[in-house]
Amino acid sequence: MYVDVLSNALRAWNSELTGDALVDHVVDSRDHMLSARLGGPPLAYDLLAAEVAYDRSLIHLCNDLGVVTRVADFANPLTERTRIERVLAESRGLDLGALSRARRQT
Repeated sequence: MYVDVLSNALRAWNSELTGDALVDHVVDSRDHMLSARLGGPPLAYDLLAAEVAYDRSLIHLCNDLGVVTRVADFANPLTERTRIERVLAESRGLDLGALSRARRQT
């Protein structure tokens, strides 16, 4: 079911962000997803929307950087997110967690 929701969200993506602007968008989406879990029990719809927004932007970042991923790989979203974040850090030097932490410190 999640894969279907994510597929529909990808079809609705109408942004032409690339490069640093896309990275900024991904970090914003990641921060929003993580903050949706804080401060009390999140509403299921809010959490789902935040996760889909992050995964959609993450897939577009992968496409922009030539990192292979498929929507079907998101059958287990947490596992695929973790894998992609690790690949981006190791192969592209793009540590999304570190970028997020650096933003919060400024």
